Amino acid sequence: NSLKTYHTKHLNQIYEYEIVDEEEYKELKLEYNNDMKIIRQYLKDNKLLTFDEILENFINLLKSNTNFKMFISDSIHEIIIDEAQDLDKKQYEIFHKIFSFSNSIKLFLVGDQRQNIFAFNGGSINNLSEAFIREEIQEISLTKSYRCPNTILKFVNTFEFTDCKNIPLINNSNVGEKATFTKCVDKTQEAVCIVKAINALKSKGVALKEIAILAPTSYYFDKVADTLNEMV
Repeated sequence: NSLKTYHTKHLNQIYEYEIVDEEEYKELKLEYNNDMKIIRQYLKDNKLLTFDEILENFINLLKSNTNFKMFISDSIHEIIIDEAQDLDKKQYEIFHKIFSFSNSIKLFLVGDQRQNIFAFNGGSINNLSEAFIREEIQEISLTKSYRCPNTILKFVNTFEFTDCKNIPLINNSNVGEKATFTKCVDKTQEAVCIVKAINALKSKGVALKEIAILAPTSYYFDKVADTLNEMV
């Protein structure tokens, strides 16, 4: 939107484009056998942009056009980002460039590296400390959690992570019941343990609709589903 507005109001040009999402881009790659020269020409001829190209265009204008920097400085006063752990280095580069030439802009980021789901694409809250020097950052760590009972938090607090500190969390409003933890050697053993636990609850009169299985991804669930079909 900033690119569109700048071209229209300051360059008297129409910044006309359509956005190509990931699925459409994958289809283009399949159709043209990953020939990037043909794909780039197709995008250009049809006034299409990928999200990466929009970011590149924005960065290039920030680097080369003083008027665009002034326009951004005047039009953007605060940037608020949630799920900041999923942003890659290019996005943090944009933040820092805007931040460095503006005296008034405020940047507010909320993120938790332990919830990062885009590490495969370069996403990390650690990109913040690489883009900004320590003196430019004021960091506040939140220690109260309302998502889990305190029994679960105490267990999670014992973990060590390779990509971030494990800041201890607490939930004084919900102590929680005693939790039982079982360590399994593989998914097959884990699936069997889960199903045995479900059968034990069933034998005590607990209805299946009152039981939930939490899994990190849907791909993980196949083994559990197969075991459920065999044993429940």
